[in-house]
Amino acid sequence: FLGDILARDPLAYEALVYGPGFTQRAGSVEECLTALGEASEPGLDALLRHVQRYRHEALLRIGTRDIVGESDVLATTRELSILAEAVLRRCFDAFYEDACARHGAPSQGDGSPAGYAVIGMGKLAGRELNYSSDLDVQVVYSEEGETTQGMSNADFYRRMVRSVVNHWKKPVLGGAIYDLDMRLRPYGRGGPMALTVAGYESYYRDHGELWERQATLKARVVAGSDDVGAAYMSVAAAFAYGDGLTAEEAAAIYSVRARKEDKVAREGDRLHNVKSGHGGVVDIEFLAQALQIRHGHADLELRSTNTVEAIDVLLVAGHLTTHQADRLRATYVFLRFVEDRLQIVDNRPMSALPSDPVALGKLTRRLGYEESETFLTEYHRRTEEVRDIFEDVFTRLRGAG
Repeated sequence: FLGDILARDPLAYEALVYGPGFTQRAGSVEECLTALGEASEPGLDALLRHVQRYRHEALLRIGTRDIVGESDVLATTRELSILAEAVLRRCFDAFYEDACARHGAPSQGDGSPAGYAVIGMGKLAGRELNYSSDLDVQVVYSEEGETTQGMSNADFYRRMVRSVVNHWKKPVLGGAIYDLDMRLRPYGRGGPMALTVAGYESYYRDHGELWERQATLKARVVAGSDDVGAAYMSVAAAFAYGDGLTAEEAAAIYSVRARKEDKVAREGDRLHNVKSGHGGVVDIEFLAQALQIRHGHADLELRSTNTVEAIDVLLVAGHLTTHQADRLRATYVFLRFVEDRLQIVDNRPMSALPSDPVALGKLTRRLGYEESETFLTEYHRRTEEVRDIFEDVFTRLRGAG
């Protein structure tokens, strides 16, 4: 993966060797945006080349620190997420300005600006991105109206978001920037590319499903207007947390988890899928989300988009025991490290452990084990512990009054 970046963009290597080197870190989105700087030429194409060059340099630094052991997996996923968020923010700002120049600035009925916000979902919201992660996003704008040139706000934002999606898909310095995944938006693939705050509220009230409440737990403003973002987050929190979680809803989440595992079993091996298999990452995420929905309507401290942070606050609130929280936290980090080492070679989504002994042996050595059997023994022990905790938590939730 890192070798591919060097082959596609040799100047990124020069920046790594002759620049600050792989020790340079961006601790925040703001620091990343400062380091990103401005494109040397005007226009969207020049901006995208500039952004992609910076992204390549940053990925080389992050990947090198990861490989040599200078960063643990949580630091790596956080840095990958900060990088993605900075790139997303810079690009959306530029595409908004370009759309305003073409179609006029969107305004509300009283003539004030009709701003927008980009809502990160999933691993982007939790700052848990892998190397190969798509960016799950939704786009919201303040209210209906027209631009200063008479275009409807709905059409303006549809065109703007579509332009970002299409430009990011095109090869820039040998590869796409990121894939934007907007399937979590209302009505899915067939839904509008952007909705008003009132549109989201109406959809959640009339059509929102339980799985969408889970998804909306991991929602965070990542670009655009703070005011529009705050208005959306108020609507999202009311939908996600509502009046808590009933026993019937807990049983429904449990059934969805079982179906995901059955799907993995049909496609391969339920015991050796890091993400969706027996005792995998999804077990940890689902039990944390269920507990957050159950108790987060009354306890705002439980409303974290990050899985490890959610485990910690659930422990403090008494919804997990120390033993459970310690096992969940340690195994989540362990599984994310396995996932990291699965994906870093080819930069593509992979969650299944290799069935081929030679490939498994290579993965084992990347993980720091001498023997595959030693790794598999630990993997099975950890995932079995997670499954036991998962069953315990959902037994309690399904019996809740």
